[in-house]
This record gives sequence, structure tokens and C-alpha cells, in this order.
Amino acid sequence: MGGDSKLNLLLTHQEPSPPQGQAWYQTLQQLLTPLGVRTFEATSGTQAVDLIERHPIHLAVVDSQLPSISGINVLQLIQKLQDQPKPKPATKLVATVILIAPPQQTQQLLHEALKFNAFTVLPEPVDVNLMLEVMARALRRFHQNQWPA
Repeated sequence: MGGDSKLNLLLTHQEPSPPQGQAWYQTLQQLLTPLGVRTFEATSGTQAVDLIERHPIHLAVVDSQLPSISGINVLQLIQKLQDQPKPKPATKLVATVILIAPPQQTQQLLHEALKFNAFTVLPEPVDVNLMLEVMARALRRFHQNQWPA
């Protein structure tokens, strides 16, 4: 997709289990790619941080149960990267983070995630329609209802 991307979206998820229909992140990719959204996928916290350091990410969906570096730790690392002095004026590395958590941990992680500037915490299993609504709210709030520049 290259230079014509309107929005860079990071989707993190655990390694896929045996097929039981299309996964939420695949559905999002299919829906958003024709609109000019470039998606990046990571199945570990290490991969997510690497992508964040190499690409401007406007919106990130981070799974709290990522291997190697948990979702909360990814949020902490994003916060540290944001706070580092940059050699030139630049946009934030990640404008908005949505954290995904198991239903029994949603409230517990919400408090901690908000400390690290997460936009919201959504329960698993991911409801694609709810995810699209939250993403639209994030665009309205952080990008004045426009595609990021």
C-alpha cells in the first residue's frame, strides 16, 4: 500500500488457534484496507514494539496477553518512547491504543491501562462492530474526525 495509506493500524493478537471462522483482525483488515488503512500485525509484544519503532502508527489494538512482552508492558514502552526527546518535531509514535483483555480482567486492567494513556479496554472475544465504533471515536477525538495527516 505504501505512501497512499491514510491510517496506519497495528493489530496485535495471540498466535491463531485452529480455524473456527475468520478472526476479528482478519475481518478488520478486509473492511479497512479498501478505505486506505494500512495494517501491521504482531503476535508478540516484541514484534509490536519493533513495528512501533519503525512505522508511524496512528491506532494500535494491543492484546493484553501477548507473549514475550505483555500488552500492559507494550503500553509502558510506548509511553517511554513518547517521552523521549526527538531530534525533530514529530507526531506521536502511537496516537491511540485500545487494549484487549479477557472479560474477567477487563476492570482490573482498565485502571492500569489508563495510567499509560490507553484509549479504552475492550473484552475478549472482540466484537468487530464495537471495535469499529471505538476506532471511529478515537479518530473523532484525536484527529478531528479526519484521516491523520
